[in-house]
Amino acid sequence: MEFSVLFLNFSNLTEDPFRITPDADYLFLTEGHATAQSYLGSSGILTDGFVVITGETGSGKSILIKDFLSQLPPNVNAVEIHQTKITPVQFLQAFLDGLGVKAFNKRKAELLSMLNKLLRKNCLEGNPTVLIVDEAQELSLPVLEEIRMLSGIETGDEPVLSIILAGQEEFREKLQLPKMKQFVQRVPLHFHLEPLDREDTREYVIHRLNIAGDTGNEIFEAGSFDLIYRYSAGIPRLINILCSVSIVTAFGSNQTVVTANTVELALAELRWLDGGEKEDRKSQDAQDIVAYENKIEEIKAAALEKLARFERKSDMQEKAIIQLRSEIDEKTAKVASLKDEIENLREDKSQNQQQNNARASLENETVVLSQTINVLKAQYAEAKQQHLRLDQQFETVNNSNVRLAEELESQKTLIEKYKQDITEMRKSGSLPESQRTSIPVAPVRPDTRFEPDNPMMLIELDGNASTTHPINTARLSLGCSADNDIQINSEFTSPHHARVISNATTCVLEDLNSTNGTFVNSKRIRKHALRNGDMLMIGKHRFQYVNMSEKAIGNGTQRIHSRLDYGERETRASRIRSGVP
Repeated sequence: MEFSVLFLNFSNLTEDPFRITPDADYLFLTEGHATAQSYLGSSGILTDGFVVITGETGSGKSILIKDFLSQLPPNVNAVEIHQTKITPVQFLQAFLDGLGVKAFNKRKAELLSMLNKLLRKNCLEGNPTVLIVDEAQELSLPVLEEIRMLSGIETGDEPVLSIILAGQEEFREKLQLPKMKQFVQRVPLHFHLEPLDREDTREYVIHRLNIAGDTGNEIFEAGSFDLIYRYSAGIPRLINILCSVSIVTAFGSNQTVVTANTVELALAELRWLDGGEKEDRKSQDAQDIVAYENKIEEIKAAALEKLARFERKSDMQEKAIIQLRSEIDEKTAKVASLKDEIENLREDKSQNQQQNNARASLENETVVLSQTINVLKAQYAEAKQQHLRLDQQFETVNNSNVRLAEELESQKTLIEKYKQDITEMRKSGSLPESQRTSIPVAPVRPDTRFEPDNPMMLIELDGNASTTHPINTARLSLGCSADNDIQINSEFTSPHHARVISNATTCVLEDLNSTNGTFVNSKRIRKHALRNGDMLMIGKHRFQYVNMSEKAIGNGTQRIHSRLDYGERETRASRIRSGVP
């Protein structure tokens, strides 16, 4: 299963930001790392470069070397040696092997002669050589002496070899031995990488998250960084391990952010000591790095298994819902057919006892089928409940808008009824002359749904063409059947798929339990208060909601609604009743 599936809770991440293996793309330069980087760079420019970089395990030496190698020009011969518990002869053989020469059956004198000639030849041809030795603390004193002697090989007055040695703090201590005095004199550049401080630790975590896609730093809460620094002691590799386990722990707990409590749970999984106990931490680093990496993989595997079980359960529920929906549709059609047969039997005046018995039988069967449908609907509702929970939070936000729309619609209906009664009374003369102008009528805000220049509309987008559907009614229905206000001829659209409920200022889109769902801005909805510019997807048809009454928020303006006097509203109501647009 891919990383993006495991980290569904962290939608901004595109890859694992805290991999243990060095990756030059994630290089984070503190002041000390930047200095070490410049030292390494100078060894690639100067043919007599001899650089020693030391630091604790996981302090960033390997990633600096990877970054250095990635920037070397193609004409440079770079040889890396990682196995350092070797004899001087084995070292010379490994060096020649890195240059493409197999000399495993040669004696030391022959090896030195071959290496001397090859280094001079490469230098004269414009192909300089760089030797990089990692884990240099394991090199024996005789091997270090061979390296010192190699650094003195020249062609004319020009050295032919650049050397980079990277080792742990023990190598720094070894260089201080009296026997290493001549060796140290040959090393012009020596830098020791210190652990990150508290602020650098925070910036390091944010830097790696940014590279992996979380540009807004939305995953780690501010309170988590103190614990990360305290228990990692500022060592980049330990920071990676702790952050990686913390993210997986948050995923396993269905959290979308990593809190201080999440970090504490991750520390419990790792069984780490306080990072302040430095000597214990160094001993623990040397023994448990592989164990930590295995622990991370175990936690990830458990989270993946949990996600797989959830997906299997979701698939089964989805299949059950489809099956129930199919059975309900089938039995509903059968009930409708039976009702038609019953109605035909009632209209037949010449029916006999046999027809009466058939009618009774059909009615009983209808009752049984209706009960069966009710049972199936209950099962369907129960199966669907788990899916509805995902929409509850979104639905709660929109319910207040929907209730307001319905309340406004109810009030408007009463006002229109009241106006119609007054008009009828005036026309019939049943209202006394003295009261025809004295009955107060509350001014009504104009209803833009019935104006010809109504600002609210749906624009149907179809390839290069588009169709405009003004929202001129309180309820606008959409579906594939012909009785809809907007008919959508598509096999992916239900007969009555959705409807738009509107008032003077608000439009609410409601899904009518459609088969394939209704989507706004790529999110499936049940009810949604539309905003200007919203993109609707019904079946395979796309619509855009446009409300011309909304001005750009950047201009800071609002639409001003003008009031109509009583005569204008009376004229409009008469036009609506008479069918005049």
